[in-house]
Amino acid sequence: MSIDLSQLPSLSPTTKAFIEADPQLLELIPSQHSYRNLKEAIKGKEAFQYRETLYRVLKTQYAEFPNGNIHPEVLQNIELLKDSNTYTVSTGQQLHPLIGPAFVIYKILNTVRETQNFKQEFPDLNFIPVYWLASEDHDFDEISTVSLFGRSFNWICDEKGPCGRMSTEGVSKMLAGIEKEVQVSPEQAEILNFFIKTYQECKNLSLATRVVIDHFFSRYGVVCIDADNQELKKLFAKTMEKDILENVNKDVVDQMNEGLKGIGLTTQLHVREINHFYMDSNGRNRIEYQDGSYVVLNTTTKWTRDEIKAELHQHPERFSPNAAMRPLYQETILPNCSYIGGNAEVNYWIQIANTFKINDLTAPTLNLRASVWIIPGKQVSKLEKSGIRADQLLLCKSSDEILPLLNETPLDIRPEIEQFNALHKKLQDLVHELLPNELKETVGEGKRMDKFYKRLQNRLFDAQKSSKALEIERLEQIRVNYLNINSIQERKTESAEMLIKYGYPFIDLTFSKILSSKKAYFIYL
Repeated sequence: MSIDLSQLPSLSPTTKAFIEADPQLLELIPSQHSYRNLKEAIKGKEAFQYRETLYRVLKTQYAEFPNGNIHPEVLQNIELLKDSNTYTVSTGQQLHPLIGPAFVIYKILNTVRETQNFKQEFPDLNFIPVYWLASEDHDFDEISTVSLFGRSFNWICDEKGPCGRMSTEGVSKMLAGIEKEVQVSPEQAEILNFFIKTYQECKNLSLATRVVIDHFFSRYGVVCIDADNQELKKLFAKTMEKDILENVNKDVVDQMNEGLKGIGLTTQLHVREINHFYMDSNGRNRIEYQDGSYVVLNTTTKWTRDEIKAELHQHPERFSPNAAMRPLYQETILPNCSYIGGNAEVNYWIQIANTFKINDLTAPTLNLRASVWIIPGKQVSKLEKSGIRADQLLLCKSSDEILPLLNETPLDIRPEIEQFNALHKKLQDLVHELLPNELKETVGEGKRMDKFYKRLQNRLFDAQKSSKALEIERLEQIRVNYLNINSIQERKTESAEMLIKYGYPFIDLTFSKILSSKKAYFIYL
């Protein structure tokens, strides 16, 4: 079962307008734009010139794996990258210990599915799924807590800088606590032990994440790339220079932002004159132009224009793009024809839609990832008994909206209240004209009656609900715990919990249900 994501109130207005091809947004991002046109996206990547470098870096990164083995499906896809007929379909995510929220699984599987869909459309071309590690993000507080089976566990680390470079020692200690406190079956222990072993063997979060993703998704040919790499940054140096020295991106994004706001849409991303960080022993800190110098905030480092240009080309690996520039970096080093992103990502990719052209790049098609709601078997039987579909319950914002789903028409005296108010208004006008001294009493009596009827409406509704109280309570528990649009399951539940709880078959089952982007899928387990 599935529904269009455009039906969900959780989408930002901008993302919703994009996937619905809103005519006003089409004036800002027309249908010919490669965001919407796969043929244009592929055409723009026909001359991609960095295949050998990309191939060499990937082979080196996979050689770092503790077991030294590359799954045949992954190896085949890496080899295919040397072929000019091969294009990538990518997704990405900030690094988390133990993969991250459950939607990371769905993102990856959605990306794999789209490679298959594109292959059917273009049988003479090759499409491979790529998982981009946002390994340079440095918001450690955002990822330091892992919630499993109702318990919270903390990763303690005092390192600064990109999270991908951080030691996994603290994650291993956290996993030891999880092993001690979480009760699992022998089958579930197998997966938990894999996590424990991986974070013990891998020196940093980037390597551990690549090993984990490879373990669960290599049979689908998913290729992981960590772009925190000197060779890859060299390919991006000229684009970084244009942003840092010429500030070419801010005006273009500001113009788009004004256009979006002008048609009542939202913005997600704040773009600066300089959209890069500098990474050294002081951490990952933003670069600003101040009083004739380029300074690294929170440090004593500063350069002249010539000095920062020299530093950039000698040590490009020390410069790190922010969220606005990361898509440009990705499109520089990958023969990428499509990006699969979440709600917020689609929103800010829309904001930067015109930065690709001014940087001599072709944007990929932009697709909203699929969402998934997992519903355990016991809850499924309750839904079936009530004759209610999962999507109907998901769209309820409160228990009050459940009653109509039970084929009960709520008693509604609001039309009668409106008739009373209209009649009373007519009476007030007569009193105002003929008996003005009695107007205050007339108005007051009308207000009292209006309040009484509204209380009566609520009491009638409550009385009707009470006759279905047990059934509504059962459904409300399912809504709150599994289908709560205000507390979305795939964001609140960890990937690791899903994998430990349901085992390896969970991935194949989920993949079989995800057929395309822009859909919400309901999976009964």
